[in-house]
Amino acid sequence: MPAKATFGIDRSGNANDATRIDPIWVLHGFGASPIWMHPLVKRLKEKGWQASHYRYPSVWSQIDREGERLARSLDESYRSSGVPIHLVGHSMGGIVARVAAEMIESDSIGKLVLLCSPNRGSHIAGRIESWIGRYVPMLKQMSDHKESFVNQLPSPSIPFGIIAAQGDLVVRPEDTEIEGALDWMLVPGMHSAVPWREDVADAVDRFLRFGSFRETSSSS
Repeated sequence: MPAKATFGIDRSGNANDATRIDPIWVLHGFGASPIWMHPLVKRLKEKGWQASHYRYPSVWSQIDREGERLARSLDESYRSSGVPIHLVGHSMGGIVARVAAEMIESDSIGKLVLLCSPNRGSHIAGRIESWIGRYVPMLKQMSDHKESFVNQLPSPSIPFGIIAAQGDLVVRPEDTEIEGALDWMLVPGMHSAVPWREDVADAVDRFLRFGSFRETSSSS
């Protein structure tokens, strides 16, 4: 579990609603690059959000190291603009975002959306960690073993929601679930294709504004 770091701004709570002028940082998953998230970023921009890619090394680093770097970037942005940033992370990108949310004590994060993130670990990572975990620490950290890094993380204290994929062979839908989520949604498709789906972009948009993936009276 990462040590909590204080960057000088006290958390006083997060607003329930957001407007589409707010910034969103989108994080790719293990072994991917920002281009993989381009369809989602493009659709969020078309809806009016200030969506952008957050780049980080996604193979040879460590999740806790990248989470700390993200936390510092969030704090620097908030100190400069005074505007909280929403985070959307696919797969391991969501875990990096969770680490950042745990490390930073500030209002710099708005809401968090986890797309197919291995919140309880990935059975695939668990199977291969004994082979290559020594050389690829990020995979070992995402193992479904009870003592793994990801299974020691507390639930986020910021508002968050989870989207899982029905045909996910990398992260089982039930392994995305953790306590405290405002909403959980299951969509068709495979693990890697979720950021490309139009219905996922629509659901992320609704959640960031209203705290729910589904149509409500306030979102209609």
